[in-house]
Amino acid sequence: ILYSHNASHTLRPTWRTRRDEELLACAQKGGLIAVTAVPNSLSDDPRQSIDCVLDHYDYLVRLVGVDHVAIGTDTMVGDHVGFHCTLMDADRSALPAPYLDGLESPADGQNILRGLLARGYADAHIKQIAGGNALAFFRRVMS
Repeated sequence: ILYSHNASHTLRPTWRTRRDEELLACAQKGGLIAVTAVPNSLSDDPRQSIDCVLDHYDYLVRLVGVDHVAIGTDTMVGDHVGFHCTLMDADRSALPAPYLDGLESPADGQNILRGLLARGYADAHIKQIAGGNALAFFRRVMS
C-alpha cells in the first residue's frame, strides 16, 4: 500500500488526508506514506509555511515509525494554484494560501531535509525519508 501525496487527517481533516486507522493499517502491511506539500492540504492558516509540512512528518513518524514515511510533495511549479482550484472545483479565493513559505519551488525541497534536521531527526532517518524508504518499498513491490 502506498499513500502518496498524503498526510494526517488528525492534523488536517480533508477528503485527501488519511485517518490514523488507515495509516496504521498501511504501515502494518509494510506500506509507505509519502507526505504532500500542497498548500491548503496541510493547514487552513492563511499564512502557511514549511512548518505545517514538518508537523505532518513528526506526527506520522510518531504514529507509524520512520520506516513508513517518505517525501511526496506533489506539484510546486507552474499554475499549481489553478490546477488545485480545478481539482477542488473552487476559485482562487477559496484557497487560503497559494504557496507554502519555504517550499515555493522544487529547488526548495532541500528545506524539508533541513527542517527535519532542525527538529532533531538523525541523519539515518532523514536518508530514509528522503528516498531510502521509497527505494526499499519499490524494490519489494517489483521483486
